[in-house]
Amino acid sequence: MAEIIININPASSYEDGDIVCAFNNHSVQRTHAEQICHYQHSGFTNDGLRPEGKSLDFLNCVYQYRFERVSNKQVKRVETDCFGNILSEEIFGEGAMDADAYLRRRLRNPKHRIFGLRGAEIWHGGKGDFSQDALERAWNIVQNNCECRLSSGPCPSCGQDHTLWPMGRLDVRHFLCTQLQDFSDVELAALVSDFSMTFNPGEAITDPDGDVVTPT
Repeated sequence: MAEIIININPASSYEDGDIVCAFNNHSVQRTHAEQICHYQHSGFTNDGLRPEGKSLDFLNCVYQYRFERVSNKQVKRVETDCFGNILSEEIFGEGAMDADAYLRRRLRNPKHRIFGLRGAEIWHGGKGDFSQDALERAWNIVQNNCECRLSSGPCPSCGQDHTLWPMGRLDVRHFLCTQLQDFSDVELAALVSDFSMTFNPGEAITDPDGDVVTPT
């Protein structure tokens, strides 16, 4: 299922009936998984770090690198895929990074996402992977760690329908959400932008899933 968000507020900067946003099934599932696993929901340990659990597992899944503190001056960078397979490992010494200074600075921010234990902290970086494989793995993490389920209808845990875009109370006053048959990421972009400015007429484009889309 996919959705388009249409403006119905005549006082806005959009024309009445304009398509403001479009969300395919992939983007809807990604947004719900990110919200459910958001690290700020997990609170803190007695040491002021983020506890292990679904937030850590989710970040391990979607981020390219996991950084692990080895000592006061050493950090190990572990590159993994979304399934947790280790692709490479490298240890950085004092000349590359001062782990103590870096972590002191990060931990002063109340919104930090530093996990683990004091002296063995864990954090993440690099590129984010939101491919279909990564998304399916992320939802396995969600469903193995809480009662939220990826099924239509109100979730037994939080009450949201995780197959629909999460519209807020203010959103529904100004926009109309219309459900459509699912579409690719390339088709999504076409709904909210001028395709002719990006592609030549009739040019074949392959989307990230390998499907060929021919704009008119």
